[in-house]
Amino acid sequence: MFEDINFNSKEYIYNPYPIDQGENPDYQLYDEDVFQVNYNVDNTRYTIDVGWYPAFSPEGSFRIVIVKNCDWENFLYNKSTRDYKQLHKYMEECVEIVRRLIK
Repeated sequence: MFEDINFNSKEYIYNPYPIDQGENPDYQLYDEDVFQVNYNVDNTRYTIDVGWYPAFSPEGSFRIVIVKNCDWENFLYNKSTRDYKQLHKYMEECVEIVRRLIK
């Protein structure tokens, strides 16, 4: 899904299962832990996180957030979509935002 994006991060990228972009995805694989990449710069940590909410639900949607210093209560960025192309655009936005923040 995000193979063409250069994350410029040496930190762990979490992606337990490939995201099925077909017409009949297996929602049993769609949980709150879909994808994550971390950036640690000068004692500051930024996390881009993608999850499916509610987990395992066919009625759910992807949520993509940026978190600073593990403050999961106050997102710097927070968007939701069911559309794969839109999710990809949101990921590109997130990577650009983090790049600006760590400069």
